[in-house]
Amino acid sequence: MNAIRDQIERIVTSASNGAVTAEMLHKADGVLSKAGVDSMMILAIIELIEKTFAVIVESDVDPTFIESVDSIERFVRAQTGTEVQHVH
Repeated sequence: MNAIRDQIERIVTSASNGAVTAEMLHKADGVLSKAGVDSMMILAIIELIEKTFAVIVESDVDPTFIESVDSIERFVRAQTGTEVQHVH
């Protein structure tokens, strides 16, 4: 179980008002655009990431951080100093 990843999936679902589900994200391999996330949803996702994880997404951040659940997780972990927990 990956709590950060689960939170990110909930953020995407919330930001899309339920239009993008966790199942859709899984089928799209976590790639937001493949799951149906549009530009307005991206803005809401960024806002929720900032609030949820107490991080700031600067205007000069590499935009690829918001491409997928994996890239968002890497960004959040880098910003918060949280180690990735590997499941064996």
